[in-house]
Amino acid sequence: MTGPEIRIYRLGSRFQAGIGGALDPLWWTRDIPAGARAELDTLMSALGPPRGDLDPPPAWVLGLGAIFEHQVQPFTYALALELHDLHRCEPASALAQAILKMDPGHVQATGLFATCAEERGDPVAARDAIGRLLDLRDPTRRTMPDIRLEYARLLAETGERDEARRQLARVLEAPLTVGQTQRRARAMLQALEPSPPR
Repeated sequence: MTGPEIRIYRLGSRFQAGIGGALDPLWWTRDIPAGARAELDTLMSALGPPRGDLDPPPAWVLGLGAIFEHQVQPFTYALALELHDLHRCEPASALAQAILKMDPGHVQATGLFATCAEERGDPVAARDAIGRLLDLRDPTRRTMPDIRLEYARLLAETGERDEARRQLARVLEAPLTVGQTQRRARAMLQALEPSPPR
């Protein structure tokens, strides 16, 4: 039994240099015609402005949300994971940022971005990404205790010990905190307590 010949091409540094460096988070919208962009912009502006603190894409891009969610995002996330597994954090982070541009509360893309930031030696970027996720997905501070625990760790690592203690207290107050998460939170809180004067 024979089949079609399969050729695999690797896009090397010469090609990457030719496309202009960093990946634009809205790479997937490049071929949308100007007329369609204007039409989408008009339709979306009737809904009012998005939250400005999230650095949203243009309104016409938000009008493509369903296309992104069902066709672009699954492929983009799978590719980002694959790149991370190959220890290629720079392109993996760029793809995670493309997802976060459209869906700032995407838990997995935030996790991937934060992991790559830490691997690059940038715990502040990791901390800020997780903090933004918690602001969006857990405004009541009563769910997501495992992610809040990770946030507290990054706060402590970046010198924000008081805020780390506050976050750990919230973890311990959350109704879903049990078992290992609770034990880790207590141990971290104890380690952050100031030493008594001698």
